[in-house]
Amino acid sequence: VVDVSKPGLSASVLAALLTGPEDLVALLTCPKSSYVVQKLITVLAPVQLLPLIVEVTANFTALCLDSTGCR
Repeated sequence: VVDVSKPGLSASVLAALLTGPEDLVALLTCPKSSYVVQKLITVLAPVQLLPLIVEVTANFTALCLDSTGCR
């Protein structure tokens, strides 16, 4: 569960996702982990989402063609 009252923790979760060993595209195309990313988007400030936006933009076609990634 992403706690909306703790934006610092949410930022740490996003940082861990972006620097972790798992490929971000794999995380965004997995139903469970993509749900976490979707929740982070609703909690974090737009400026905090810039690293995620860069990754999504770089992999836009692959994400669009995936049934989970397109969400």
